[in-house]
Order: sequence, then C-alpha cells, then structure tokens
Amino acid sequence: MVELNHQDVEAVHQFRVKIRHLRSLIQFFRPILNKAWVDKVNHQLRMIATHFSPVREMDVMVEWWKDIHKHYPNAAVMNQLSQIKDKTRVEAIFRFDFDQCLQDLYQLNQKFLEMDIKLSPVSRGQFVMNRLALWEQKVVLNQAMIDTSDYPTMHKYRISTKKLRYVLSSFDSANLLSHKDVKEFKKLAEILGVLTDVQFIRLKIKDIVFTDREYIEKIYDYLRNKEKKAYTQVLLLLEKKGADDDNSTR
Repeated sequence: MVELNHQDVEAVHQFRVKIRHLRSLIQFFRPILNKAWVDKVNHQLRMIATHFSPVREMDVMVEWWKDIHKHYPNAAVMNQLSQIKDKTRVEAIFRFDFDQCLQDLYQLNQKFLEMDIKLSPVSRGQFVMNRLALWEQKVVLNQAMIDTSDYPTMHKYRISTKKLRYVLSSFDSANLLSHKDVKEFKKLAEILGVLTDVQFIRLKIKDIVFTDREYIEKIYDYLRNKEKKAYTQVLLLLEKKGADDDNSTR
C-alpha cells in the first residue's frame, strides 16, 4: 500500500506498526529461537521501519499543525510544512527498494515455516504464560520509574506497553492478562505520547522559517497548554494506579 499510494498517511503508519508487531513477536519468542538469527532479522526489520521514520514524523507534525492552524491560522506556515512533508516522503520513497524489502520479508517467512521448535504443546503454553508474566512485570516496573521530566523513561514505558499489546493481540485467549490492566497501560502510554509529540514539535519548529514573532509565541503557548493538560492526566493516572495497588495489597 505504501508503494501504490505514496501520499497515504495511514499506509506508512500501518507498515511501521506491522513491522514493530513482528519484531515484538520475534523478541517474545527469542529464548526458543536461534539468537544469531533473531539479531540479524531484528536489525533488518529495524532498518526497514527506520527508513520511514522521518515520513511518519512529518505526518504527525502536519496533523498537529492542522489543530494549531484552527486556533492560530497562518497559511504560509501550513504551506511550508506541506512542502517539507511532501519532500520528505518523495525522498524516502525514492531511496527505498520495495522489491528487496518484499524479498527479505518472503525469506523471513520461509525461515519461520522451516523452524523446528522442540517443545511439547504443554511446554509451549507454559512458555507463553511465563513470558507474558515477565513482560507484564517489565511494563509495571517501567511505569514505576516514569519521570515526566525525563523523556527516556517515558519512552521506555511506551515501548514496553506497545510490545506487550502487540503480543497479546496475537493470541486468542482474552484472559491472558487483565483486560482492565491492558486498557490502563494503553491509556497512560497514549497520554505520554502527547508529551513526546510536544517535545518533538518544539525541536522541529527550529526548521520552520517564522517571520512573525507574535505568532511563534502563540504556538509555544499552545504547546505549553497541551503539555500542562497531558501532565495533569498522567499524574492523575499514576496516582490512581498507586491507590489501586495499595488497596489490592490490603
């Protein structure tokens, strides 16, 4: 879909999501796979996804700016952003070898089909449950370490929740983990995503030519308000989680 329609924002996003989903599954089953092979494949998949990172970043930037534009209209800035976005997309598509990518993915699929995992059905089920418990513990630990003034700890939590949710969506059993817990993980990750997007946009603003100082001050006010609201929501969720944990241990 990315190759057929270069301008489809959702196609690029879903392409990257599916690669992350696949990488999460490979990482999940890593203990029973060939480690050298896992490292090689993960590297290949990461390079494919990373190739379109600038495209996705500009897509996010423009979507945010559409909302900013409603509050503070500025056609010149919108046009400038659209030009940067289009240029980024064209360059990425031009450099990307779609045929090689499909060939790599086909070979990867063949490797999966040829694998001989020497585990009984009971052992496989036990492996999955133990691994899920371990990954859930990692999410909980990363949540406890969240520092809203420190981007890496927020990012680490978001990555761990995404990986867990990707893996859970690959299994049929809805009761593998508490549905309530997964929803809470996702909600917190989404709000933290707003904070990271705000940080990213602040950095990208430096690449835009502003001629109106008053306008850029309005943009910073807009971002500060978004950030303040997100921080409030994050703190409320963390306080609620802490209270729930205290009650469950009584």
